[in-house]
Amino acid sequence: MNRILYVDVVKCLAIFLVVWGHLIPNCSAVDSVDMTIYSVIFSFHMPLFAIMSGMFFRPDTDWKTFLRNKTLGILLPLVFWSFLQEGLISPVRMLMANEAISVHGVVRNCFYCVMYWELWFLKALFMCFCYAYVSAHWFHSVRSVIVVGVCSVLLLYLLSLCGILPNKSQFLIGFIFLYPFFWVGYILRQCHWIESKLVWLMAALVWIVLFQFWQGHDDTFYGMNTSYFAHDGVNGMLLVQKVLLRLLIGIAGSVALIGAIRQLATILSESNVWWNHIAKAGQYTLGVYTLHWVIIMRYVPMPTVPDGMVGVVLCWCLSVLVMAGCLFMCRLLMHNKWIAMLTIGKN
Repeated sequence: MNRILYVDVVKCLAIFLVVWGHLIPNCSAVDSVDMTIYSVIFSFHMPLFAIMSGMFFRPDTDWKTFLRNKTLGILLPLVFWSFLQEGLISPVRMLMANEAISVHGVVRNCFYCVMYWELWFLKALFMCFCYAYVSAHWFHSVRSVIVVGVCSVLLLYLLSLCGILPNKSQFLIGFIFLYPFFWVGYILRQCHWIESKLVWLMAALVWIVLFQFWQGHDDTFYGMNTSYFAHDGVNGMLLVQKVLLRLLIGIAGSVALIGAIRQLATILSESNVWWNHIAKAGQYTLGVYTLHWVIIMRYVPMPTVPDGMVGVVLCWCLSVLVMAGCLFMCRLLMHNKWIAMLTIGKN
């Protein structure tokens, strides 16, 4: 399958924003400059991944092929890292608590880690693919698939806002959060709107306007979980406004970035060395996402940087080093196809 270079470039920038966004609160005091950058990143970085996934969603794929690809590419690394970490950490935790090491307890903790671990995005993305596939698999026209997709989004949000769906599980909240962006990506690709220069320029303008109202909440799911606002008395139309703001600013920021990179791709030659290097890095987004969290963010202490622009530059440089380290690890893991499949979902 021929890869689309600008798509890989967008994915590379998207995963870098994830790494940078995670490092800001971990290595700085988050002053006004940091907080602005943090708010910009969190306004659209995860919606961008969902939209990119939706752009290449194919509901006409054979169900066996679909399930095998998504299980091996998304779920397998999640299960592997969950069992590896808990399998090593749980016995140590039991010994420190003067408890006897229980095989049953270790296995239970491993399964709990799979269900409720920090890698919420992998589980939420898998649910997006599966729910979208089941919703649209039996419809053969693009228009029917889009109608079914929109209806399934509305149903999901109605159940969530009415409190019918549970909102305690992080990855379930993440699924509700990502699902509409997933279908936006599918619609953009099928209707060829992403190819329009006017669309991405308008999206950039909308994002600039909406950002003035964006509070920069430090939770990615801002506006998606009714329990976050229950204690503040936020309900009714105000809650709907918050949800709409979260959806629109995520869509606008993502479309603006995708369109800008696509426009840049028409200017740059495909033989451009730097362009190809960036695109190559974009092929390892799942690996970088997984490795930077389970290894770098958990077990590597982050240095504290000073406030102000100096700190911003240092944090950016540190983010580049972290991403380069994760890419290096991905390339090492790719030397064995079984290890690559287990750890970063590559086959």
